[in-house]
Amino acid sequence: MAQPRRAALVAAAALLLSPLAAGGPADAAAEVTARLTGTLLTVPAEVPGQDPEYAVQADGGELVAVEGDFPEELPGSRFEGRVDVSRLDGSTPQARLAVAEREHRPLRVTSYTLTAEPEATVEQAQAATSHRWFVAAPANFGGFAMTDSEILSRIGWVAAYWKKQSNGVITDIAVPATITRYTASATSEAAGCGLTGSDFTATVQEAAASFPGASFGGTDQLLVLMPPSCTSGGVVGRGTLPGRLSFGNGYYSITKTSSSYFEWTLAHELGHNYGFGHSSLGPCSPSCVSTYGDYYSVMGGAISGKPIPPVLGTVSRELQGVTDAGEAETVTGSATRRLAPRSATSGLRALRVTDPSSGQELLLDYRSGTGDDATTYYAGGSGTTAYRKGVVVEARNGSNALQLRPADGDRKALVAGESLTLGTTTVSVTSMDGTGATVVVTVPGVPEAYPEPGSVSLSAAPVAGTPVSAALSGWTPQPTSVAYQWLVDGSPVGGAVAASYTPTVGQVGKDLSVRVVAGAAGYQDATVTSADLTVAAPPISLTGATSVSGTPQVGRELVCSAPGWAQPPASVTTAFAWRSDGATIPGAATDRFTPTAAERGHRLACEVTLSAPGYAAAASTSTETAAVAKGVLTTSKPVVKGRAKVGRTLRAATGTWTEGVTLRYRWYVGGERVHGQRGPTFAVKNRMVGAKVKLVVVGKLPGYATVTRKSRATAPVRPA
Repeated sequence: MAQPRRAALVAAAALLLSPLAAGGPADAAAEVTARLTGTLLTVPAEVPGQDPEYAVQADGGELVAVEGDFPEELPGSRFEGRVDVSRLDGSTPQARLAVAEREHRPLRVTSYTLTAEPEATVEQAQAATSHRWFVAAPANFGGFAMTDSEILSRIGWVAAYWKKQSNGVITDIAVPATITRYTASATSEAAGCGLTGSDFTATVQEAAASFPGASFGGTDQLLVLMPPSCTSGGVVGRGTLPGRLSFGNGYYSITKTSSSYFEWTLAHELGHNYGFGHSSLGPCSPSCVSTYGDYYSVMGGAISGKPIPPVLGTVSRELQGVTDAGEAETVTGSATRRLAPRSATSGLRALRVTDPSSGQELLLDYRSGTGDDATTYYAGGSGTTAYRKGVVVEARNGSNALQLRPADGDRKALVAGESLTLGTTTVSVTSMDGTGATVVVTVPGVPEAYPEPGSVSLSAAPVAGTPVSAALSGWTPQPTSVAYQWLVDGSPVGGAVAASYTPTVGQVGKDLSVRVVAGAAGYQDATVTSADLTVAAPPISLTGATSVSGTPQVGRELVCSAPGWAQPPASVTTAFAWRSDGATIPGAATDRFTPTAAERGHRLACEVTLSAPGYAAAASTSTETAAVAKGVLTTSKPVVKGRAKVGRTLRAATGTWTEGVTLRYRWYVGGERVHGQRGPTFAVKNRMVGAKVKLVVVGKLPGYATVTRKSRATAPVRPA
């Protein structure tokens, strides 16, 4: 970066497929080459007459300075080639690469190819990333104009700046608590401290050696600080610039530590590491063209005494893919819009207008000098009327830079009452204050764009078989004509052009939306489309209720009756589930259920679920029964079989009882119970002569009431 006031930084380099060979060696027979692959970094000259420097951030982690005949505009950064390592020691060509980095030896490129990297998708551009910043400074150079504490505090401010400008993509930047001091030998204060000449790469190689665990080819960044006493020909900062735009880039920078421009300079250099080129001024009269002349951008020149850079403009945000929805609007005809300040965090903040003469897309931002821009150069105290608060016009310049387009008379921003003509299109500012600026775009013969197009939404979540309507809101003025087109999975539905639509069962699971073209007298039609909503399956419409018939008693069968349905689908499946006090009874999955002892004392209910293809299942649960009562055993009166005679054995005949019942036997002689006789047989003894024998049977079954049955008495026992 050149000395403020108009500072120059690392020039932009982009990516392109470009095979090119550097000149052959003087002694081809002695040439030893090594394969080198990685990212090509450009360190352009900052003063007239110098050649740029180049380095390759190798895939293996090495930073290798290279010399070659590279094209001036580099549209790519993926480098694959061979370098001459003949003059280096090493057991293999690849081992000599490490020697080149350690000894800060630039290598001549003998052949190479630059390959374009695919443009990042929105998801890739907005992927969260974090950085570690490593800060180093020579211990053997002069004073640094600020204390370490002040320098680190200002570095912390720059970290917060880039986190905010990334719109959330950079989630964290770890700034060290101390500055690492090292002994510098690759450059000197008299030689320019790596800021001029050809020792940038050697300088950062030497500083990087203090951080063996860092990954500067990944997301780590090296900040090398130099004292203001460096003889750098007015250059105050330099950085490395890869051929890709990404807030995930790492790499290297060198910055002087002058308190009057430190934050802007450092933020600028790190912006290059993220892939940004310069923010220049022009085209305009020769007196105003400047490589660093856009002072509304951090990528323009730093201003001495105004170290706080402006927030990123729309062009820069779009280059990185971090714009918000609704942040910028493309204007194709006449329109009047109210722009929120560029420093605002919501609302319409930019207009896109195409220059008819060049076909170039221009972005209009309102620089209000408020919010995070309040202490910037243009916001006040600059002593100039050219860089002022107002609407600025910027354009994308190449693949990674932007350009400020001044109006006639070298006006860098338009204020209220001023206009700028772009071919046949005129941009005028009618009013502006701290909250916004009113901008009028006039295209002869083209009606004004709809002033405030609103939105359209579905009146309800779509369900197959149920009509849903298009609901318009937020339109100013209200449309006088509206045309509708319903879409399923983004494709128009034939004939579906009314304000309402009834999705079908066949569209269940697909996305439904509606597109409207609304118009009002004197304005261009505006087209908006609702958000997609998934068509839900309709429920089966039930008639009647689920009911349970029968007596809730252990052992007695209950019957569940299912409800009917209003519309008879082609095939309905009925599923049953019985519940005890709300808990599902395992295995009870038919319309009939007989309570067991486990259900005694609990209340039962039956749930019926009806399902059919294309419909949402419908469930219906009966009311609960009374608590399940004990069961009633099936019994028979026992009979004593056999002759009541001494020496004979009597036998109990119990008849039919409920299955599973447990029977207990009690034998009585002459009305007295005979203890020890518990089985179904009874031996007649001498002492029983003349007495009658009677049997009592007791039946028990869990969940049932216990039952006792008595037999008739036998004839008196006879002797043997």
